[in-house]
Formats: sequence, structure tokens, C-alpha cells
Amino acid sequence: MGLQCGFAMSIPAVSTLRQMWMQQYYVEGEAIRWRTEVEGLPPARQFISSPYDLDARLARKETTCWVGYKVHLTESCDEREPHPITHVETTPGPVADGAVTPKVHRALQGKDPLPSMQLVDTGYLDARLLVTTRREYGVDLEGLTRLDYRWQAREGQGFDAANFQMDWEKSEATCPEGRKSLSWTPAVDNRANEVIKIKFSMRDCQPCPSRAHCTRPVQRTNTVRGQEQYLALVAARGREKSGEFAAAYAKRAGID
Repeated sequence: MGLQCGFAMSIPAVSTLRQMWMQQYYVEGEAIRWRTEVEGLPPARQFISSPYDLDARLARKETTCWVGYKVHLTESCDEREPHPITHVETTPGPVADGAVTPKVHRALQGKDPLPSMQLVDTGYLDARLLVTTRREYGVDLEGLTRLDYRWQAREGQGFDAANFQMDWEKSEATCPEGRKSLSWTPAVDNRANEVIKIKFSMRDCQPCPSRAHCTRPVQRTNTVRGQEQYLALVAARGREKSGEFAAAYAKRAGID
């Protein structure tokens, strides 16, 4: 019997069926239970969503869900020139757009000279890519950066991180009221990004007349990227406010 089971498992269809059963069910005592995320349901990038296409994955973009792939198209947008598609990159659905950016540049590098500037959707750039794309490929990424999610920036009436002066040589930050940071600690965030956690003293924050515009906890803490990425992000956000950026980015109108 053992030999027969071993032979059966070598058949691709049987192996796939076994994987799908394992990802959908688990055994608890003598009972067979339906899996949920609590009981170890695999993430979308590993979950087999179709027995007919083992690479197809469940994906979501805003309110749209599908099982399959993403196709990333790159095209020329030179004025008064045809706009041919220069590269097509296909990925499983859950792959983040930002993971495709360096793949596209490696592929374009092997075909023709890379563009000096590339207009991209928000998903294709972040602070790290703004730096590495320029350094490794000589390409300036231009696109709308992600919004600062902190309440100070959202409400537009508090001190966000951009209001703090950064002294990178001294590893020190100064708040809008002129108080120096208490600590400056390199760390890694939950997305594996290298960041710096900057804390200010409670003795300075609690009596501060601007506290209501700065922090709701008892002391202010800023989490920022390292110098190179921080400055690249500040520059990109500043560039977004210019008329030149609006005119250039308008070339993407209708692409999505």
C-alpha cells in the first residue's frame, strides 16, 4: 500500500489535489475542520486558487478582485513621437507593483538605452526605489508619492515630520519649538525597511505650548527613513506641488 500511495503522489494532479485539501482543511482530533486565517490559511501568494493554473493567485486592487495575473506595460511618451510599448512584464496577481520596477529597468537596460525619467503610478515608487533606481540605472522616477498617514499630515494643522530639522551628522533632530531629540535609534520597520526612530523628552513635550499640534501621547516620536531616502522623499513631495510636475504627469492620463 505504501508503494501505491507513493506512486499516486508522484502524479501531478494527485499532488495538486493533496495541496488544495491541505490548504482548505485541517484535522482536529478525529474531526476535519475548514481552515480560516486563524487556523493557518496560506497567504494569497502561496494559496492555490485554481487547479487548472497553479500559478494563478487571488489578487485585489482597490475594489476589484480576481484570480490570475497582473500585466505591467511600459511605453514611450516622448512628445511628437510614436508611443510604442517597450516592455511587458507579467507577474502573479499578489506581487506588489514596486517589486516590478527594478525588473522593468533590468529588462530595458538589455534592449535600448534607459530613459532619463520614467512616469509611474504610486505603487511603483517609494523612498527606497527613488534612491536605488537613480543610483543603479540612472533613471529618475516621477510619480505621486504615498500620502503621509499620520494625523498631523492628514489634518493639515499639526507638525508632521517635515517640520523637524534634521542634523544627520549629529544624529539629532530639532522640533519646531527648538527642542533637541532625546534619542536617535536605527531600526527596521514591519516592512523590512531600515528606519530611524527619533524620540523627544517627556520633560520637553508635556509643558510645550505647541503640544496639541505635535503629539497626542506624552512625548513625540518620529519614524523616518535614512538620510538618502528621507531627502529623496522630501524632494519628490516638493516636486509634486510644481506646475512642471503636473504637466509632465498629465502624460499618464488615461493609462490606468
